Amino acid sequence: MLATLISQPAAAQTLTPEEEALHAQLRALKDRATDALNRRDIDALLAETHPNVVFTAMNNEVVRGHDGVRKYIEKMLVGDSRIIQDINVTFEPDALSVIYGGDNAIAAGTSHGHFKLTAGLEFDVEGRWTADLVKENDRWLIGAFHYSVNMFDNPLLNSAKMVAWYAGGGAAVVGLVVGFFVGRRRRR
Repeated sequence: MLATLISQPAAAQTLTPEEEALHAQLRALKDRATDALNRRDIDALLAETHPNVVFTAMNNEVVRGHDGVRKYIEKMLVGDSRIIQDINVTFEPDALSVIYGGDNAIAAGTSHGHFKLTAGLEFDVEGRWTADLVKENDRWLIGAFHYSVNMFDNPLLNSAKMVAWYAGGGAAVVGLVVGFFVGRRRRR
C-alpha cells in the first residue's frame, strides 16, 4: 500500500475501498479542524488534536499540548488584547497523505488565509503546512502541525517595504523643502 501511495501521482492512484475510507477519514479531520479554527471554536479544534500535540505557528512560536494551544489561540484570536480580529483559512493537501503502519500519516500542502488584525491591517497570506496525524482509539488526531509562509515574499514584509519607501520619499521631500528655504535665506 505505501509503495503505491508514494510511487504514483495522486491523480493516477487507484485506491482500495479500505484506503479510500482511510483518506476520507483524514479529509474529514482536516475539514473539522479548519471549520473550528475559522469559527474560533477552541474546544472543537482541541477535540481534533492529540493531547500531546506540537504546533509551530507562522510567528515561529511553538506550543505543546492542549493547554499550550488554548493559550496561544486565546492570545491571538480571543479577548480585548487579541492580535487577530478575524481569520479565514483554507488548507489544501498537495497529495494523499503518506501512511505509516496504519496509525500515522504525514500530510503537507498549501493554505490561503485572510487575516484582519486588530490594528487595522488586512491581508491575504499564501502558506505551507505539514501535519503529522496519529490514529488513537480508532480515531485520527493532529499530532503535530507546522505552518509557515515565505519569509522573503509575504504581505507583512511587503507592507514594511512600502512604509520604508513612503518614509524615505517623505524625508526626501522634507529635505528638499528645508534645503530650498535654507538656500533662499543664505542668499539674502
